[in-house]
Amino acid sequence: MFGATVTFTVLAICTAVAGFFTWERNKGLSFLLGGATIVLSSIALILAFVGAVVGFFKFLPILLLLVGCYILYRRLGSAR
Repeated sequence: MFGATVTFTVLAICTAVAGFFTWERNKGLSFLLGGATIVLSSIALILAFVGAVVGFFKFLPILLLLVGCYILYRRLGSAR
């Protein structure tokens, strides 16, 4: 997931630079490259968000285990 995010980010940067430098010679191509930049950066943003959500769900079982152990410790500790 991280590799795809980096790849789309690099592609978006390349198209943005190409669009910037082609403005004087070919405005139509520059607009197309600007649109491609928007699409590629949107994909990179979505992939980054999905990667963050996936990362959270990887640690969720560990958090639930720790919370469960804490609850058991508090309940069994107060039963004395």
